Amino acid sequence: MSAAHPVDHLPPESRFALRAIAGGATPDEAGALMRLDGPTVRRHLRAALRGIDAAVPLGSDGDDALLAALAPVLAAVREPPSRAPSTRCPSPDVASALATLRLDGPLLLAEIEHAADCPACLTRLLALHRAGPAPAAEAAPATSSPWPVVIGTAVGVAAAAWYLLGW
Repeated sequence: MSAAHPVDHLPPESRFALRAIAGGATPDEAGALMRLDGPTVRRHLRAALRGIDAAVPLGSDGDDALLAALAPVLAAVREPPSRAPSTRCPSPDVASALATLRLDGPLLLAEIEHAADCPACLTRLLALHRAGPAPAAEAAPATSSPWPVVIGTAVGVAAAAWYLLGW
C-alpha cells in the first residue's frame, strides 16, 4: 500500500464519489449508485475538498467549477488507496443489485464503503451500472389448464340433457 492520502480519511460517501468520478462517472451517476440526489453528492464533494484543505467553489458556481477544483484530487485518487477495504468483495449478485440500484439499507452502505476502497470492485460496479440491468429471460409460455374445457363440456352436456329430457 502507498502512503496515506488525505482522501483515505474522508467519509465513505465522499471517497466513493471522488473515486467514482475519477473512474469516469458523473456526479449524478455516483449519486445514483449511492441512492443520493445530485445536490447531496455535490455537498459530499465540497466536504471532501474542505476535508483536504482545498479551495471550495460556491454551489452557485456549477459543476464545471466543482470539477475544476477537484482535478488535483481526482488525479490523486486514481492511484490505489492506501487503506484496505473493511469487508470482502461482494458476490456477483450483490454487485449486480448495487449497480442496478436495487440495494438499500446497511448492505448498500457497506458495499459503497467497500467499493470506495477497492479499485477492482469500483471498476466492476461502474461497468455493471453502465451496462444496465441484464435483459429479463423470456418467460416460458403458460400452459393452458384442461379444466376449463372439461368443466365447460360437462356444463354443456348437463344443459343439453336437461333440455332434451325436459327436467
